[in-house]
Amino acid sequence: MFRETILPNETAWLPDGIQRHYWFDDGWGASVICRKETSAGGKEGLWELAPLRYGHLLKGAGDEIGLYDVKGYLNDAQLQEELHKLKSYGRKTYLL
Repeated sequence: MFRETILPNETAWLPDGIQRHYWFDDGWGASVICRKETSAGGKEGLWELAPLRYGHLLKGAGDEIGLYDVKGYLNDAQLQEELHKLKSYGRKTYLL
């Protein structure tokens, strides 16, 4: 099945990597980083994704609502899959 590629809304070049932000219409979004020394998978060139709700990290609430706080070691295809899941996640009703 073909899925549209979700493109970042913002990209920041960091001294040791890159950070991207994705924003969805329902208040959900994601901060995605690849930092050589500090992100989960960064040394391998892989992505780390942290879901955002209205621009804020979940900080421990992810597990409580059936989502994760941070997910690392994602290749490009896995990152897109997680972004699509997150984009549709907001259709569910959760209070944070």
